[in-house]
Amino acid sequence: MHIVLDKFDSAIISSEEIKAQDLLKHGKIDQGIAIYQCLKPESARILNIIGILYATKKDDYHSAIIYYYKALKIQEKNGDDMSNTLSELGIAYQILHEFDLALNYHSRALCIRKLAYTIDQTLIANSLLGIANAYWGQQNLTEALNYAQQAVNLNESIETGNELNLSTSLAILANIYYSCGNGYQALEVITRALILLERCVSSDSLILASFLNNLGTIQINNNNNNNNNNNNNNNEY
Repeated sequence: MHIVLDKFDSAIISSEEIKAQDLLKHGKIDQGIAIYQCLKPESARILNIIGILYATKKDDYHSAIIYYYKALKIQEKNGDDMSNTLSELGIAYQILHEFDLALNYHSRALCIRKLAYTIDQTLIANSLLGIANAYWGQQNLTEALNYAQQAVNLNESIETGNELNLSTSLAILANIYYSCGNGYQALEVITRALILLERCVSSDSLILASFLNNLGTIQINNNNNNNNNNNNNNNEY
């Protein structure tokens, strides 16, 4: 079975959609969404765009999910690729801490992407990472490590232009190691992630700030563990 994957932005857009995009560029999110909601005929692509806008611009994941489900229904009816919509549902449910649902949707997206005839391998890695995050949320750390490492391995196999994806997967792997109590392995992995990230983002990037914060937390924890071990050793004499 071969599936050709579609993308949300593959269609020719109308003048009204161009107007909506212009409003969004100027920060007029609600007005932009309102135009998208009026576009006819209703399509999975437009519904997904509305969902993503609710999620990324308004942090309204419940509304986003409503639109993703509408898009999914159309895609199921037409026999279209659903992997991007399933992935967005997985992300939304992950943020809402509905980890069982997140795992379900990321797993379904992964199945479709693995069956695809032509596929961006980073999308498979993203699904693996989504599954890792869901297992991490469930505190199933063994499976979380397994899928995060698979995502890292796949991102490493992509030769050029993939530093950001690789650094992100390494950062999540580091966080899972940290949750497992393996602070030294976490420090090694997050340091590698930071080196990669610094090559592809500006010094004032919020992503970089988040990575540095994670690095600092892991270093402080490791130092505290070293001090505790030294104190325990001294008490034995």
